[in-house]
Amino acid sequence: MIVLDIGLWGIVGISIAAFLGIILVLVGMLLFARKKLTPQGKVKITINDEKVIETEPGGTLLSTFPTTGFTSFCLWRWRHLWYVPGQSA
Repeated sequence: MIVLDIGLWGIVGISIAAFLGIILVLVGMLLFARKKLTPQGKVKITINDEKVIETEPGGTLLSTFPTTGFTSFCLWRWRHLWYVPGQSA
């Protein structure tokens, strides 16, 4: 039986490399699943039959409003809001 004498720093280095490799593989799997499972292209959000916002899918509704110039003050008066998937500009 051959015993490798790599020392403490060798074991620490191998452990860090293995941990980093596993984390990178898991992140790659998550990014691949997100790309395949979320719809691609733009979606339209219609608010009160008067304002239409085009945005990328996958985000939350409240995080979409500040990027499109829609203020939170306008949210208090919304009566109905719906999501129309599959329509592109």
